[in-house]
Amino acid sequence: MRSELGMITLNKTFEERDTLNEKIVIAINDAAKDSGLKCLRYEIRDISPPHGVRAAVEMQAEAESKRRAQVLESEGN
Repeated sequence: MRSELGMITLNKTFEERDTLNEKIVIAINDAAKDSGLKCLRYEIRDISPPHGVRAAVEMQAEAESKRRAQVLESEGN
């Protein structure tokens, strides 16, 4: 799971949860095939990033919102 999550951004994690679940099932099955185990389903139910990450994402979203507002204002002038 960590290797799959490490390859995408936090925003993509929320958007592509189903794809992540499928990739993780494939990875588990590859790792467990010699043991005779098969994973049928994997589900990411909740994503709770650490406070510092959440704060950074909120700051980024706020900065993007301000940037868009400035662009719209400058185009209006």
